[in-house]
Amino acid sequence: MTYSDAGRQPGATHTYKIFTFTDDWGNQVSVKSSITGSTFSVGAMASAGEFHNRVKLTWNNVSGKGAEEIKIERNVPGGTKKELAIVNKSATSYSYYYGIPGYNYTYTVTPLAEGKTFVPSTSNGFRAPNGVLKGTIKSKLNAGVPGILVTVTVKTTSLTAGAGSFGASSSYTATTDSAGVYEISGIYFYKAAEFYVTPSKVNHLYSPSKLTKKLDLNSPSLSGVDFTDETVFTVAGKVSFPAPDNACTVKCVDILLNGKLTGVKTDNQGRYALAIQEEGTYTIAPRRGICTTPLMTLVPPGPTVPVPLP
Repeated sequence: MTYSDAGRQPGATHTYKIFTFTDDWGNQVSVKSSITGSTFSVGAMASAGEFHNRVKLTWNNVSGKGAEEIKIERNVPGGTKKELAIVNKSATSYSYYYGIPGYNYTYTVTPLAEGKTFVPSTSNGFRAPNGVLKGTIKSKLNAGVPGILVTVTVKTTSLTAGAGSFGASSSYTATTDSAGVYEISGIYFYKAAEFYVTPSKVNHLYSPSKLTKKLDLNSPSLSGVDFTDETVFTVAGKVSFPAPDNACTVKCVDILLNGKLTGVKTDNQGRYALAIQEEGTYTIAPRRGICTTPLMTLVPPGPTVPVPLP
């Protein structure tokens, strides 16, 4: 004799008791025999932003549960399912390389077999947002300005909501490094959106004060989002060996401000430009350094103006 308890949820465990009884002879009941049974769960799990180029879908091995093959589907919230693939019954993962970065999709895994019905397993997942805005903040004499907060906010108020908190109210920040360079990544823009890029620091003025940039699926990354800090002082100079006309310059020399490294090094012509953000008395000194990255010309050729230090 067999009995099937249909309609149980996947992954559930139940205890069943079996006994006999009779309405005669005083409603006698036999000793009860207990047994525990459980239903199998496909256990679909979709990655949620762990990868930039794909969503990875994993599930439990169903090859021993009577499945002959496995169907993978995807749909937008409230939308119709679209078949992505039919995979082997022994498969336990599938990667999908398309879809809008940062946008949430529902993925469905359904085992298939002739004459059998399996309960589908669903999971929401998304690719990591891939928008990037990067640039520099420098003084009028091309010295990088460190420690400036750069904020990116959404201009497009109708931006379609993405996974989690991604949407029209999202904001992103970064701080410039010792060379005045910043990079903001992981920006969600759905298919296309415009953003405000704004630098800020107390008592600082910038040109321009704000920029508007557009990101879309064809151009998810933009560089050259640059600003000029109109309020900082710039100390520019050159490091050279003792020689006629200071012709023998020295590259990769670290420039120290009040005995501390600034992150500024001399370029291929021995030139340096150092941004000073506050009025005061400073000691500037060179120290032998090591080149670890390609050098750029920091100070454009042209006349120089001595800047005496108090």
